[in-house]
Amino acid sequence: MNKKFFSDLFKRKAKLQGIISKLFLHQFIFLILYTFIPYALFIFSGCSSTPVSEVKPVPKRVLDESLTDNIAYSQSSDLTFNIPKGWFTAEDNDCKCIDLWLIRDDFSATLNLVTLTLENIPKDEDDILDSLLQHSKNEKKAKLKNSFRILGEDKYFTINEKEFASYQYEGNEKLPIQVVVFRYQDHFFELSALPASEVGKGKVISEELFKVQKAVLTSINE
Repeated sequence: MNKKFFSDLFKRKAKLQGIISKLFLHQFIFLILYTFIPYALFIFSGCSSTPVSEVKPVPKRVLDESLTDNIAYSQSSDLTFNIPKGWFTAEDNDCKCIDLWLIRDDFSATLNLVTLTLENIPKDEDDILDSLLQHSKNEKKAKLKNSFRILGEDKYFTINEKEFASYQYEGNEKLPIQVVVFRYQDHFFELSALPASEVGKGKVISEELFKVQKAVLTSINE
């Protein structure tokens, strides 16, 4: 009986030692993994991440010095303009045909934003501008008839990665008017710079007016 007792005791001891050995082995493996994996991830992320010095900040758009921080809002879209210094915005209460109306403080000039509608929209952006130019000219000619006269050639230009086209004409008052056509999202617009001609209005130099018109276009929101 003593031999059997000691034999069982040795077997249990051997079994216990085996369990302890496996336990230490598992703890050792866990310790290795716990230490190595975070270190490996740290090394990997350090090698693959972009250094701070290489991250280029998005440049902030600089507002033209002729503009204020005050905003004018389109009635038909999300488009906004910054109002020029010495100008104010008003609503077109007569025909509701002006989408956004800017007026110079001395009433010597206005900037009129009007929506345009194209029946057939070309796929190419350049063709869209050509269609908008022709559509705008046709409307002016139909309204002014023989008084409508084109001044110079059409111009194409880019502001803040947006495409524009413009033309100049004169009507009944024989004053140069500049029209800029463009696309904003799914909307089409023309922005006309018109000097006033009525008695009592101030006088504005056309080139200065057209410069303000271009400055306003630089402030179109994204």
